[in-house]
Amino acid sequence: MTIAIFLEQRIPSFCVKERQVWRLKEVFPGVVFVRCRSLEVLQEALPRATVAVTNTFRPEWFAKAPKLRYILCPAAGRDVLNPVPLVPPPEVYIHYGTFHGSVRFSLSRYNTDAEVDFLLTHTPKIIAKLRALSPFCQ
Repeated sequence: MTIAIFLEQRIPSFCVKERQVWRLKEVFPGVVFVRCRSLEVLQEALPRATVAVTNTFRPEWFAKAPKLRYILCPAAGRDVLNPVPLVPPPEVYIHYGTFHGSVRFSLSRYNTDAEVDFLLTHTPKIIAKLRALSPFCQ
């Protein structure tokens, strides 16, 4: 089994680290892990991949991935993999992450009325958008 991993973001905390891939290799010695640092490397790995762990996937890539059976996306929003809905072939299963969290605000006597008004005006719109992206709120 070959697992292609493409988790590269501008935010370092959201990227897979080389030491994490080495740990996977230690724990699962019979599995080939390919850390893809670019979309080009991911596409080169797809013909051998059984699993793709990625936050990006395009419909035309399915033709390059005859062995692909699973796409694991750590993000909960379904728009992350592809800007349009991604419809996989019947033999490919897509699993989206379920990372959801709370929104917390700390207010004090130092907050102005304008800041509180801004929060009350914009928060419902932001929450509605996030719920629309979540597979759990549909």
